Amino acid sequence: MAKYRKKPVVIDAERVATILYKAGNDWKALPDWVVKGYDEGELIFMSDAIIIKTLEGDMTAQKEDMLIMGISGELYPCKPDIFAKTYELVSDDDSIKLLHTHADINKKAIEIMKRFSRVEDYCTAENGGECPNRTIKISCLQCFIAECLKQAQKELEDSDA
Repeated sequence: MAKYRKKPVVIDAERVATILYKAGNDWKALPDWVVKGYDEGELIFMSDAIIIKTLEGDMTAQKEDMLIMGISGELYPCKPDIFAKTYELVSDDDSIKLLHTHADINKKAIEIMKRFSRVEDYCTAENGGECPNRTIKISCLQCFIAECLKQAQKELEDSDA
Protein backbone atom coordinates (compact mmCIF):
# COMPACT_ATOMS: atom_id res chain seq x y z
CA MET A 1 0.00 0.00 0.00
CA ALA A 2 1.34 3.45 -0.92
CA LYS A 3 1.77 6.14 1.75
CA TYR A 4 0.92 9.79 1.25
CA ARG A 5 1.79 13.01 3.06
CA LYS A 6 -0.60 15.93 3.23
CA LYS A 7 0.64 18.88 1.19
CA PRO A 8 1.43 22.00 3.19
CA VAL A 9 -1.48 24.32 2.44
CA VAL A 10 -2.91 27.27 4.30
CA ILE A 11 -6.63 27.21 5.09
CA ASP A 12 -8.98 29.63 6.84
CA ALA A 13 -10.67 28.29 9.97
CA GLU A 14 -12.68 29.57 12.90
CA ARG A 15 -14.25 27.85 15.90
CA VAL A 16 -18.01 27.50 15.40
CA ALA A 17 -18.73 28.94 18.88
CA THR A 18 -16.76 32.08 17.93
CA ILE A 19 -18.66 32.42 14.64
CA LEU A 20 -22.01 32.06 16.37
CA TYR A 21 -21.04 34.64 19.01
CA LYS A 22 -19.90 37.15 16.37
CA ALA A 23 -23.00 36.49 14.26
CA GLY A 24 -25.20 37.38 17.23
CA ASN A 25 -23.16 40.25 18.66
CA ASP A 26 -20.91 41.82 16.04
CA TRP A 27 -21.66 40.77 12.45
CA LYS A 28 -18.85 42.95 11.06
CA ALA A 29 -16.33 40.93 13.08
CA LEU A 30 -17.10 37.77 11.09
CA PRO A 31 -14.49 36.66 8.55
CA ASP A 32 -15.44 37.61 4.98
CA TRP A 33 -15.52 33.97 3.88
CA VAL A 34 -18.10 33.16 6.58
CA VAL A 35 -20.30 36.10 5.56
CA LYS A 36 -20.03 35.01 1.92
CA GLY A 37 -20.99 31.43 2.83
CA TYR A 38 -24.00 32.73 4.77
CA ASP A 39 -25.05 35.14 1.98
CA GLU A 40 -24.80 32.36 -0.61
CA GLY A 41 -26.90 29.98 1.51
CA GLU A 42 -24.05 27.56 2.20
CA LEU A 43 -24.16 28.26 5.96
CA ILE A 44 -27.23 28.25 8.18
CA PHE A 45 -26.67 29.55 11.71
CA MET A 46 -28.50 27.76 14.52
CA SER A 47 -28.35 28.62 18.22
CA ASP A 48 -25.79 25.88 18.96
CA ALA A 49 -24.50 24.73 15.54
CA ILE A 50 -23.99 25.67 11.90
CA ILE A 51 -25.52 23.69 9.06
CA ILE A 52 -23.18 23.53 6.07
CA LYS A 53 -24.64 22.84 2.62
CA THR A 54 -22.11 20.75 0.71
CA LEU A 55 -22.11 18.72 -2.50
CA GLU A 56 -22.23 15.60 -0.30
CA GLY A 57 -25.30 16.88 1.58
CA ASP A 58 -25.90 18.87 4.74
CA MET A 59 -23.25 18.66 7.47
CA THR A 60 -23.59 19.94 11.03
CA ALA A 61 -20.76 21.74 12.78
CA GLN A 62 -21.15 21.77 16.58
CA LYS A 63 -19.94 24.66 18.78
CA GLU A 64 -16.64 22.94 19.62
CA ASP A 65 -15.91 22.12 15.95
CA MET A 66 -13.84 24.20 13.56
CA LEU A 67 -15.38 25.57 10.37
CA ILE A 68 -12.84 25.40 7.57
CA MET A 69 -12.68 27.02 4.17
CA GLY A 70 -10.47 24.80 2.04
CA ILE A 71 -8.13 25.77 -0.77
CA SER A 72 -10.92 25.62 -3.36
CA GLY A 73 -13.32 27.70 -1.27
CA GLU A 74 -15.23 24.68 0.01
CA LEU A 75 -16.66 24.84 3.54
CA TYR A 76 -16.61 21.90 5.92
CA PRO A 77 -16.52 21.12 9.65
CA CYS A 78 -13.64 19.50 11.49
CA LYS A 79 -13.62 18.00 14.99
CA PRO A 80 -11.20 19.80 17.33
CA ASP A 81 -8.96 16.76 17.96
CA ILE A 82 -8.51 16.10 14.23
CA PHE A 83 -7.94 19.82 13.59
CA ALA A 84 -5.22 19.93 16.28
CA LYS A 85 -3.44 16.91 14.73
CA THR A 86 -3.69 18.25 11.17
CA TYR A 87 -3.18 22.02 11.33
CA GLU A 88 -0.98 24.57 13.05
CA LEU A 89 -1.51 28.31 13.34
CA VAL A 90 0.11 30.45 10.65
CA SER A 91 0.96 33.95 11.79
CA ASP A 92 0.04 36.99 9.72
CA ASP A 93 3.47 38.37 10.62
CA ASP A 94 5.53 38.81 7.44
CA SER A 95 8.57 37.39 9.21
CA ILE A 96 6.93 33.95 9.26
CA LYS A 97 7.77 32.09 6.05
CA LEU A 98 5.74 29.19 4.75
CA LEU A 99 7.72 26.11 3.83
CA HIS A 100 7.99 25.42 0.15
CA THR A 101 6.80 22.08 -1.13
CA HIS A 102 9.22 19.53 -2.52
CA ALA A 103 7.74 20.22 -5.96
CA ASP A 104 8.63 23.94 -5.65
CA ILE A 105 12.20 23.11 -4.64
CA ASN A 106 12.63 20.46 -7.33
CA LYS A 107 11.29 22.79 -10.04
CA LYS A 108 13.69 25.54 -8.94
CA ALA A 109 16.60 23.06 -8.77
CA ILE A 110 15.94 22.02 -12.37
CA GLU A 111 16.03 25.69 -13.41
CA ILE A 112 19.44 26.01 -11.70
CA MET A 113 20.73 22.80 -13.34
CA LYS A 114 19.82 24.14 -16.78
CA ARG A 115 22.20 27.08 -16.24
CA PHE A 116 25.16 24.71 -16.70
CA SER A 117 26.05 22.79 -19.84
CA ARG A 118 28.01 20.15 -17.90
CA VAL A 119 27.95 18.91 -14.32
CA GLU A 120 31.66 19.63 -14.10
CA ASP A 121 31.02 23.32 -14.85
CA TYR A 122 29.25 23.61 -11.53
CA CYS A 123 31.48 21.50 -9.33
CA THR A 124 33.94 23.69 -7.45
CA ALA A 125 36.42 20.81 -7.39
CA GLU A 126 36.64 21.02 -11.19
CA ASN A 127 37.13 24.78 -11.00
CA GLY A 128 40.21 24.62 -8.77
CA GLY A 129 38.23 25.07 -5.55
CA GLU A 130 37.31 22.59 -2.92
CA CYS A 131 34.27 20.36 -3.36
CA PRO A 132 31.68 21.10 -0.67
CA ASN A 133 30.92 17.39 -0.35
CA ARG A 134 34.50 16.08 -0.39
CA THR A 135 34.19 14.40 3.02
CA ILE A 136 31.54 11.98 1.81
CA LYS A 137 31.97 9.50 -1.02
CA ILE A 138 29.60 10.74 -3.71
CA SER A 139 29.95 11.33 -7.42
CA CYS A 140 30.10 14.74 -9.08
CA LEU A 141 26.53 14.18 -10.31
CA GLN A 142 25.27 13.48 -6.77
CA CYS A 143 27.15 16.53 -5.52
CA PHE A 144 25.70 18.65 -8.33
CA ILE A 145 22.14 17.57 -7.51
CA ALA A 146 22.62 18.15 -3.78
CA GLU A 147 24.10 21.60 -4.33
CA CYS A 148 21.36 22.59 -6.81
CA LEU A 149 18.68 21.54 -4.29
CA LYS A 150 20.38 23.60 -1.56
CA GLN A 151 20.65 26.58 -3.91
CA ALA A 152 16.98 26.21 -4.91
CA GLN A 153 15.87 26.26 -1.25
CA LYS A 154 18.00 29.37 -0.65
CA GLU A 155 16.68 31.19 -3.73
CA LEU A 156 13.08 30.41 -2.78
CA GLU A 157 13.63 31.63 0.78
CA ASP A 158 15.34 34.79 -0.52
CA SER A 159 12.40 35.47 -2.84
CA ASP A 160 10.05 35.32 0.19
CA ALA A 161 11.97 38.02 2.01
